[in-house]
Amino acid sequence: MASVSIILQKTPIHISVLRALSGSQKTLYSLPGAKGQESKLPHLKSQICLYSSDTDRERIARVLNHSTLLVQDGIDIEELPILIKRVTLNSFPFSSASSHTYSGDTFHNESDFNTTFEQDLRNCSTVNDIFKLLEVPSEKVRGVSASLALKRLHILKYLSMDWHQIHSFIRSAVMRELYNTVEQDVKHLPNNILISLVGCYLTAEGFSPVCIDAINFEIQSRLGDEVFSIEELLSLVNVLKMSKDTGMKHPSFNMGIKYPSLSVVSENSSRLLSNDDGEELQMKMQQFDKYSSKINPEIREEIRLKCLEIANNVWIHLISRYQDVNEHTLPLILQSVTAGKIQIINLLDRPLAKCWTSLSAEDVGSSLDNLLRLRVCNDGIMKYLGQWAYVNIHQMTPPLLLSFLNTFIHFNFLDENIVKVMERCLSLNGPLVQIDVVAMCVEYCRSCRYLSPLVMDAAASHFTQYADSYEPLHLYVVLRAFGQLNYLPPKSSAFLKKVESCLMERFDYLHEAELVEILGSFTFIGVIPKNFYSSVSSPEFRAKIHNSTRSGNNNPRDWLRLLKHAIIINEVQDVDKQMEWILGGKNIHMLFYQDNNSPAVSCVIVTLKYLLGDQYYHVLPFYACCAIYLDSDGLPLQVTKDDVGCTKIHGQITKKLVILLRSADQFTVNTRQLLGVHAQRLKYLTDLGFVPIEVATSNLMYLQRQSGTEAADLISYCLTPYINFNKLAETRVKDNLKHDRAFLNRMSHNFTPSTRKIKKLISVEDSGLLNSYRDVCKDRDEPN
Repeated sequence: MASVSIILQKTPIHISVLRALSGSQKTLYSLPGAKGQESKLPHLKSQICLYSSDTDRERIARVLNHSTLLVQDGIDIEELPILIKRVTLNSFPFSSASSHTYSGDTFHNESDFNTTFEQDLRNCSTVNDIFKLLEVPSEKVRGVSASLALKRLHILKYLSMDWHQIHSFIRSAVMRELYNTVEQDVKHLPNNILISLVGCYLTAEGFSPVCIDAINFEIQSRLGDEVFSIEELLSLVNVLKMSKDTGMKHPSFNMGIKYPSLSVVSENSSRLLSNDDGEELQMKMQQFDKYSSKINPEIREEIRLKCLEIANNVWIHLISRYQDVNEHTLPLILQSVTAGKIQIINLLDRPLAKCWTSLSAEDVGSSLDNLLRLRVCNDGIMKYLGQWAYVNIHQMTPPLLLSFLNTFIHFNFLDENIVKVMERCLSLNGPLVQIDVVAMCVEYCRSCRYLSPLVMDAAASHFTQYADSYEPLHLYVVLRAFGQLNYLPPKSSAFLKKVESCLMERFDYLHEAELVEILGSFTFIGVIPKNFYSSVSSPEFRAKIHNSTRSGNNNPRDWLRLLKHAIIINEVQDVDKQMEWILGGKNIHMLFYQDNNSPAVSCVIVTLKYLLGDQYYHVLPFYACCAIYLDSDGLPLQVTKDDVGCTKIHGQITKKLVILLRSADQFTVNTRQLLGVHAQRLKYLTDLGFVPIEVATSNLMYLQRQSGTEAADLISYCLTPYINFNKLAETRVKDNLKHDRAFLNRMSHNFTPSTRKIKKLISVEDSGLLNSYRDVCKDRDEPN
């Protein structure tokens, strides 16, 4: 088996075949001579014999097809070495009879001559200088030296004009010798030299196609043998990115310069040039000057496609070797990844789990910026980077903290480690904190719905002292967060005075949409900006609001409408006048108050229509929630609209109910308190005399998916303490309304079939409904 192990060492591609076969089924076919069994694949021997007579590409294709056949046939792993014994060395891909191996000692290391030669090449400022350097024959000028000379020649060929001043015969002879040397010694070139040659032929015109094929084939061979390190693979990927461009053009092609045909800079020019006429000389120049001519577009396209193929193979090898990624290569991978290869990022959290403690601050900042560039969020990577920030808080600088916050805000990724870092930095530095850092910290809390009193108090204190240094964007980001998070700092009089004076001074400099959002947000915490109402109600300001292109939650018209509503509700204390104004028909539903879950809203409306009827509920204007009005008997009153759109309630109102859907996005994630806009709606509805009935959206939608009656049972249970469903059933039958009396009777008398399921779904956010519901279920479940 020693010979087998040697062959396997030279052909790792068959090792991958062995691994692929390790998970296959039991042996379906036997190989020739395998453990004395009868051969069931007689065609294999003829295929193997044909390999040695084919070309390299045909041989590779046959071997790969043969390997595929083995996988499809489900050959057992123990029988594969017998096949390897039958195959000659020439049958393996990327191998030849010349013992093409890459154990490491076959590469030509950088010698003293190569170091000196490279330095001499750097000192050459023209192509003529390099040609003079190469005029002296030397056996030491082998693959490495020839590669260095080629790279330097192509650089000077692009930068200088003396390339065309040298006789074409001399140019072609020297270039041909260099290309042949590189092609012959390509197997012994170090990886970095081989990669640099790829960058050379991608940006150079007239590079030998034969040499390009040799370089590409050698790269594919080393990829199969896993000779490249992770760093070298990434370097190769970055070089191959240039294949997407058209390549660098020689100045002569862009400038249309024609050079004298007899201009020669060489001591041997009289011996090498003839006295032919111009046309014959031009034909000879085209024959001998092929290494300076423009590459055919078709050939350029072939080179580009080949480079794309190599790049795809490189990424395949990188993905298969993700476990070899360390703290040095992980930032480089993120920097090299393109939009089409982002799938590798999903594998990087595993090696990052082992090396995140060894990352440097520069690598972390680079990783964050590249994740933001790629628009890819991996929870594992974000979590480990957050842990790094908390452990290495002593290395946290303002730019690095801004990179953390910018990336985490973009992905809306909440990490309490980042919150702790923010709180620590703001508490230690105090007034010395940069305004950008304060604004980003506040914005992170607002966007993630995380209420941190330490961050908000630090921001309020910093604003009180340094508000004059705030830019308009800083004012907008910092001030709107207090109302939207429903937080007012303790001893806030100085802070509010500074807010008012600062907004007054900069009223004309702030964007109208940002200004009304700041003022509207403060109404969420009970701060009514009465002094600004006359200014925001002016025709000039309203014209700016009307012409604004912002939409959604940033629509300035909605914020101005909310500000006006808050001021009117605060001024008019009479509840009847408030209700008359709200039901007057001029109020439309407020976008901020609308529930985001449209199916849940539709479910409530359909359920109320089924339980009560079409005209015994309505959607309350401005507040966008279903309202029910009851008489003294606990029966719903009829609600209609007149011709002008005003809502009319028929009967004496004894109690007013309103159904509010509650979901997780209406609460802060840590303190579980309502956000500012939802707290304001709840306060206004309570002040108007409504009894809020809060229903968890998740529970309602779960029951709706189970059955429509299950969702109706939940709504009816919430309404049972207020509505007399027994009398309602009798009234509906007398009025000849089309309602299912059996359903109403079951709903009012028999909750047992569905309440057991609902009992598991009621959440603690239902404002006391859970306790009362448990009491009812307990009484009904107890035996008589």
